[in-house]
Amino acid sequence: MPRIYLLPLAFALLLSLLGVGCSTNRAHWVGEWMGEVDGIVRQEKEDDPMGVSLRRVRITIKPDMKFILTLGGMPYEGEAICSSNKCTLNVFEFMGQPIARAEADQGGKIKPMKLELRSENQIELVSEGLNVTLDRQEEESSN
Repeated sequence: MPRIYLLPLAFALLLSLLGVGCSTNRAHWVGEWMGEVDGIVRQEKEDDPMGVSLRRVRITIKPDMKFILTLGGMPYEGEAICSSNKCTLNVFEFMGQPIARAEADQGGKIKPMKLELRSENQIELVSEGLNVTLDRQEEESSN
């Protein structure tokens, strides 16, 4: 009779171990990543603040897997669904508006974007004809 009670306990233990494994896979995605899109502005405008803003790509992935992506000076927010070497970025807000309203205003659908792990400190953003290499940014110490 006591063996029946071991089955739910073993199942709970298995689920907790799987959960730890999943969170470990996602942990290396958390942080701030930055890169630049090449060829988006004319050469003579590269040092212009507007040109810098248009080229810069920055993504911050939080421990709860929410993200903020700034691409071409425009903010995207949503949730990252990650495995050990790939992430899908599902956008919920674009420029501070719910995605449905932003899509209606833009006249098109904003599709999920992909991240691919290249190394511990480098990822690649892949989205409709755009491939951008992003480097992990070091956390500033508060000392």
